[in-house]
Amino acid sequence: MPVEMTPIAPPVGEVTICNLALARIGATAITALTDTTLEGVQCNLHYAATRDALLRSHAWRFALAWVDLVEYEDGDPDPWAYEYTLPADFLRFVSTEPPPTPFEIDGQLLRTDEDSMRIHYVRQETDPDNFDPLFIEALVVSLAAKICMPLLHDKVLQQQLADELPGAISRARLANMQESKPQTKTTWLDAGGG
Repeated sequence: MPVEMTPIAPPVGEVTICNLALARIGATAITALTDTTLEGVQCNLHYAATRDALLRSHAWRFALAWVDLVEYEDGDPDPWAYEYTLPADFLRFVSTEPPPTPFEIDGQLLRTDEDSMRIHYVRQETDPDNFDPLFIEALVVSLAAKICMPLLHDKVLQQQLADELPGAISRARLANMQESKPQTKTTWLDAGGG
């Protein structure tokens, strides 16, 4: 009996995402982000910043990471007791372990009174193969809105894309939240005691 195979989605690269955005506005496709065409220049200019802004806007499951921070020895953490270097791919803070821990973030440094610090954070995920399909859709709409005016000078289309963007982001966030369950601690009373 033959085994039924589930089709594997083809890889989605940065150029594919840019071409989806270009297609949304009716512009010419590119073959690389380094294309010297106006489309290539605009995609290269806006892609990474648009991706990072969207990543930073929410705790996307595909971009979450845990890290034990390394103490920064050369700084002056005053009024805090300790200063730690954030990871190079840090985009957004999510939580600490153990929670709750008072802290402040200043640039690439985290200051606290804790003598060790483990954080959960949104990392700068650069591999589109790891993106959720609904995140890609929101990224495409956002990128299309940014490159629309420089390429087409079409304010009406740009406004249509800007109006569409909140819905695309909301759908992506909702799917992201529905695919995880917040951790809850069962207390003695919750378990039927007392």
